[in-house]
Amino acid sequence: MWQINEVVLFDNDPYRILAIEDGQVVWMQISADKGVPQARAELLLMQYLDEGRLVRTDDPYVHLDLEEPSVDSVSFQKREEDYRKILPIINSKDRFDPKVRSELVEHVVQEHKVTKATVYKLLRRYWQRGQTPNALIPDYKNSGAPGERRSATGTAKIGRAREYGKGEGTKVTPEIERLFRLTIEKHLLNQKGTKTTVAYRRFVDLFAQYFPRIPQEDYPTLRQFRYFYDREYPKAQRLKSRVKAGVYKKDVRP
Repeated sequence: MWQINEVVLFDNDPYRILAIEDGQVVWMQISADKGVPQARAELLLMQYLDEGRLVRTDDPYVHLDLEEPSVDSVSFQKREEDYRKILPIINSKDRFDPKVRSELVEHVVQEHKVTKATVYKLLRRYWQRGQTPNALIPDYKNSGAPGERRSATGTAKIGRAREYGKGEGTKVTPEIERLFRLTIEKHLLNQKGTKTTVAYRRFVDLFAQYFPRIPQEDYPTLRQFRYFYDREYPKAQRLKSRVKAGVYKKDVRP
C-alpha cells in the first residue's frame, strides 16, 4: 500500500513516509523548519485517503538523486562529514523512538563537539529530503523553498496520459466494490445532480491512490462502475436520494 520514501499531501502539507513497521507508518512533514518523525496507524492513513484528505504527490527532492559533487568540492566534503555525524542515529533500529533518539543525539554531541540543534537540523534534512547521503548536500544554490515543487526542465511530463474507462477492466474485488460504494454514496446519492461519468472520475482518482502501481489501462471501467451502481442501488433509492423529501413524496413516489 505504502512505499518507504514516497511523498504524500495531508491537508495540503507534504509528508515523507520514512518507515512502515507493525501496522504503523512513520512520516515527517518536509516543509517544516522544526518537528520530528511521527507515527500514525496505517488504517488511519487509509481513512484519510477515503476522506480525500491524503493524496500521493511528486517528490520535490527527487533531483538530489542525480547530483554527485566532485570529490575535491566543498559540497562533497560537507556531505561526508555531516553523514558520518548522524550515521549512528540513522542506522539504529530505534531511531524513531524519541527517548532512544535523544540518547543517540547526546552521544553525537559529545563525540563531535556540536550542538543538539545542529544534530537535529541534520536529521531533519536527511529525513525530509529522501534518506540518502545526498540529502545533506548544502544548499549553496537558490533552488526554492523546502518542500516546494521543482519543475523538471528538459524532461517529459511526469506520468502517463489518462486513458481509462474503456477496455475490459479488471476483476472487481471486495476492495474495489468498497471504493465503488464509497464514491457512489459520496457523489451520486445526493441532490447535487452529479453525472455518473463525473462520479466515475472521482472513483479513478481514489483508486489511483490505493493502487498506484496498477497501469491505467487495467483500471475498473465505467461499464463496471455503472453495473455495480445499477445492481446495488435500486432506482427508487437513487431517485429518493437525489431529490428533496417533499418533492419526492409529492411528485416522484409512486
